[in-house]
Amino acid sequence: MGTGISMAVGIGVLLGAYLGWRRGSRLERFGLILALILRSMPIFWLGIILLMIFTYWLTLFPTGGMRSTGYASSNLFWTYFSLDFLYHMVLPLLVAALHYLPNPLMVMRTSMLEIRGEDFLQFAESIGLPESALMRHCAKNALLPVVTFVALMAGFALGGQVLLEFIFAWPGMGREMLLAIERRDYPVAQGSFIILSTLVIFMNFLVDILYCYIDPRIKYA
Repeated sequence: MGTGISMAVGIGVLLGAYLGWRRGSRLERFGLILALILRSMPIFWLGIILLMIFTYWLTLFPTGGMRSTGYASSNLFWTYFSLDFLYHMVLPLLVAALHYLPNPLMVMRTSMLEIRGEDFLQFAESIGLPESALMRHCAKNALLPVVTFVALMAGFALGGQVLLEFIFAWPGMGREMLLAIERRDYPVAQGSFIILSTLVIFMNFLVDILYCYIDPRIKYA
């Protein structure tokens, strides 16, 4: 989930900034339609579609699980960085990235549209700054709402995506929380909730720190 969210945020911020800057173009309309389609797809439906295409039709990836049957690693590093593990992670990672991509993209685009009408950009344009520099200044000032939204999204998503983990038989945190509740294993359930709460608090704390670097005016407020 951490890798999928990082990919979604990185790609979504770049695409959202570009679409917001190119408002009214054909590329922006196509990007909006694609983002809305992805946003309207339930994650379990998207996962099933990709399983049908890449696993059952093209037979490129496994149906699920974290590693192949009988696989044994020599140490902890190769447990999570072996080719077998990465091979099993491709489809879940792709589904998670596509599912979370529209959110930062749409927030960044909306924020770019709001910043484009600010006086400092009109002044920078009047003194002859190139378009790339104008877009860079606009994107930096448009990041604040995106950072806030991403922190909230990541805090909950890192706690586990139950549907995604069940579709790909991935032994993740969300699946373990659900099984612990079904088994009435209260210590495991409570420990999972504590970890999830800690992640949310940590992400909000990280946002407060990032604000000072994104907008230096906050340091002196």
